[in-house]
Amino acid sequence: MLCRRLALPPNDDFGLLRALGHDCAGAVAFEEPSADQAGPAYTPLPEAELRRWLKDPLWRPTPQEAPGLRRALSGAQDKLILHVAEGEPYLCERGAPSTVIVKPDIVGGFNGVELSALNELFCMQLAGAVELRAPRSFWFAGAYAVERFDRVFQGSRLRRLQQEDFAQLLGLPPTAKYDITWRDCFAVVQQQLNDAEAARRELVERMLFNLLIGNADAHGKNFAVLYTDQGAQLAPAYDLLCTQAYPALSEAFVMKVGPARRQDELTALAWQELAKQARLPLEWIKQRGAELSSAVQLALRDLPSHICAENPGLLVDISPARRRDDFFRKLIDVMVGNCKRVARSLLARA
Repeated sequence: MLCRRLALPPNDDFGLLRALGHDCAGAVAFEEPSADQAGPAYTPLPEAELRRWLKDPLWRPTPQEAPGLRRALSGAQDKLILHVAEGEPYLCERGAPSTVIVKPDIVGGFNGVELSALNELFCMQLAGAVELRAPRSFWFAGAYAVERFDRVFQGSRLRRLQQEDFAQLLGLPPTAKYDITWRDCFAVVQQQLNDAEAARRELVERMLFNLLIGNADAHGKNFAVLYTDQGAQLAPAYDLLCTQAYPALSEAFVMKVGPARRQDELTALAWQELAKQARLPLEWIKQRGAELSSAVQLALRDLPSHICAENPGLLVDISPARRRDDFFRKLIDVMVGNCKRVARSLLARA
């Protein structure tokens, strides 16, 4: 999609970097040599203009017309990267680091996918509600927005942090993201992180949470290692979506749990195999799964009202209200059903 928009051949990596490499994931930036010695700058962007750009990519100016307009280089979904301060959006010019990723709805009715921005906001807020590590997410300019976790302030200066997703760490191209297994993920953190056991436990928690919310698309590029001044650590959770809410999308897990590829295949054998791969006690996995199942169901009771209270723009941007409320109920029904199924499977005996 980006190559079509930029009139580039899909295999022109360096052309893509020339156009979009000013603010990549992590610490790397690619800039043309220039005599312009002016430093980074943030240029105010009227929210109405941003809304128009998010609603229809054809309205967006080219990088030559708006040098601060940046599309995110990674991932398949349309997204823009900006700086947001005190609720106001800014374009990032001359290498200024962005702080927020903004993702509008997937358009065109692709496989019956609707309200994807609201879906991701709901799932990310739910992750925070059950105390999983997740960056701040919010509704902004009619779209889902999330603060970048690969940025840190040093005094008043914003600095980029390096991160690498698991596909990169395994030496695999993006096209191989669905070839990565949970065994591979556990091996990555074992090799990269000092406290590998804590990271393996957190990965199992993420896996359980994805099962509970019905996210079958949790692939290897949705997990990353973040390199901070305190050392390497597992990056916070990101790209959480209830794919199960869309019947046309496959319910098969992209990363099997033991031999299980679907919810109804979760058995005692699946959990035993996972425990071996993760090198964690089976009883801990069962206990943590039961705890998360209960915590998710409890958090779902108040989550819709909390999201609407914290994001009043939703009340205007998604109308009629019945459409928003019906979608919330749809997500909750899927997730409550998953919680019950996963909890039952954790009690199963070999």
